[in-house]
Amino acid sequence: MSIRTEPEPQPAVEHSPVPVRRGPIQRAADRFPAIESFAYPDFRWLWVSALTSYLGMNMQWITRSWLVLKLADDSPLALASVIVTFALPMTVFSPIGGALADRISRKRMMLYTQAGNAVLTLVVGLLDLTGVIELWHVLLSGLINGSLMAFNMPSRQATVSDIIPNHKLMNGMSLMSSSMNATRIIGPAIAGVLILFVGTSGVFFLISGIYVLAVLTVLPITVGSEGQKKSGRGCRMREDRLRCWG
Repeated sequence: MSIRTEPEPQPAVEHSPVPVRRGPIQRAADRFPAIESFAYPDFRWLWVSALTSYLGMNMQWITRSWLVLKLADDSPLALASVIVTFALPMTVFSPIGGALADRISRKRMMLYTQAGNAVLTLVVGLLDLTGVIELWHVLLSGLINGSLMAFNMPSRQATVSDIIPNHKLMNGMSLMSSSMNATRIIGPAIAGVLILFVGTSGVFFLISGIYVLAVLTVLPITVGSEGQKKSGRGCRMREDRLRCWG
């Protein structure tokens, strides 16, 4: 009489995961910790947008100042006034911009403020080109530009914490700061040279195009589309599913 034996179960074969293809930027970020935040595509778009935005802002500083000196016969008071009209609203309205960044869509805030800067700078360039621009036009445009930047910058900085994990957040913030500091040197230098060739109106048109580029580089960003009522750098709602009370 034959005894029927059950076949011994074979151990399951574990398949190794399919390797994820990584581009050269991701590989470079893995190799150099100083730029590890560039491994996140959203951060790369945000950084390019910040770079172009700060470049336009710093080019506008020197171009607007040079135009005011021509309009006001080299008046030091007029030059100081145009600087104050841009810096003062950034100081006054930045806390309001920071509060709004926690409650409404940060991406939309960046889009609308950059688009407003592009349109306003284009208008200033047209007024300058046609020769009808006056000192109060420059002062008013500086006031509006400064107000828009006061709402733009907090949303931009807050978006970094939406993209970068907590343990890499300082790297992301330092890269954002480097983009601002670099344009403080490059922006005025570029504007000063271009004024010699295309005049202040031509530089204003170029700055308007730079702001448009800043808008276009915000569009691919996937985070920050909805406002989040949160505060503090450690609130990571989408990662750890914790409720952060502001």
